[in-house]
Amino acid sequence: MEGLQAVLVKGGHLADAGGSITDLLVTSSGTTRYAHRRAPGASPRGTGCALATAIAVELGRGRPLGEAIPTAISWLAAAIAAATSVGNERHLTHDGGP
Repeated sequence: MEGLQAVLVKGGHLADAGGSITDLLVTSSGTTRYAHRRAPGASPRGTGCALATAIAVELGRGRPLGEAIPTAISWLAAAIAAATSVGNERHLTHDGGP
């Protein structure tokens, strides 16, 4: 199969609906929703790149995409909760990753 097989649409930049975020995985089989709570406080920089990397790590570990995404989202939520403030921005800390 050529071309894109899956796209993850992040909902983190959408208007906040009660503190929740819904990310969408779109494939030829349909759409899967991953709803989760927004981490409190200011959003750190680099969360999209961190999520993409965490998903890639989980895929490299042999997890199917449908399992890799929620595992990566959980790891990112924990990393955001532990983010360090530097100046006026929050930065993700390295804790060994997913």
